[in-house]
Amino acid sequence: DSKINDPKGPKNQKVALVSDRFGDVFAFSLPNLEKSELILGHTSTWITCMTLVRRNEKEFLITGDRAEHVRVSHFPKTCLIESYLVGHTGVITSMCSGTDSGEVITASMDGDICLWCFQNGKKLSELDV
Repeated sequence: DSKINDPKGPKNQKVALVSDRFGDVFAFSLPNLEKSELILGHTSTWITCMTLVRRNEKEFLITGDRAEHVRVSHFPKTCLIESYLVGHTGVITSMCSGTDSGEVITASMDGDICLWCFQNGKKLSELDV
């Protein structure tokens, strides 16, 4: 039940970010896949999807979980939370972002696809599919 994002990290270091079924995210160095450290934890819920985005020379780890939460954390200092994207009423199933756009798209089991400004948490548009 692990999820993995694209292998990228701070300052183009080669790391893979992997979440486990307990809501924790670990960084593994590439290519030898040595576990380096626990970098984030969601409280008592599974992380269902995540993406690492860059915006204005800053990096953010965006994580979605089965409790309808989307959290935007600074990366690699994930204890610094930038915003929460609040509005879904079902499990977050996927997300993606454009290059340096400041926007992220999320999809949920509630049938909604939402476009967000991830830095301030504002929902820009919503589509019920």
